[in-house]
Amino acid sequence: MDTSSLPAPIGPVIPSTIIREIAKDEGAEPNRENLQKIGKRYRKKEGKGFLGRKAVEMIEKSKDERIAINGIRNPEEVEVLRENLGRSFKLILVQAENQIRFERLSNRKRTGDPERIEEFKKQDRDEKEKFNMEKTFSMSNKRLDNNGSFEELHKNIDKILKDLTNE
Repeated sequence: MDTSSLPAPIGPVIPSTIIREIAKDEGAEPNRENLQKIGKRYRKKEGKGFLGRKAVEMIEKSKDERIAINGIRNPEEVEVLRENLGRSFKLILVQAENQIRFERLSNRKRTGDPERIEEFKKQDRDEKEKFNMEKTFSMSNKRLDNNGSFEELHKNIDKILKDLTNE
């Protein structure tokens, strides 16, 4: 089956964009430190699944058949998405080696991104622990290797979408 005939996903819906919008509304600079503070405040106030609930709201407003959600961090977000979207929600873990991830992150030149790989690795370890990301990873339906080229990534995405469509 050629997945190009399937409806294209919107988006993607990115939970960190929700936090960036809150920062903008509050007049805060959208740097890493501020975004983390805002995220922590909202998770404390509204629960750890806050971003999952916001993503569900965005999805429910959409008329699209398939939607990509990028940047799911904690297990509670996955639970909220599964509770609200049922079997139609599939979690795909996209993996790449640290060096490749660091190079890509460096190329995007976003304010607050680490400038040295040692900083990146520490930040990565801290986030994995803070958000219980290993548990989130274990909840994935599929895993996608993103160590190659952009073309290889899209080929792998097409294969996974085809597999999921046939389940």
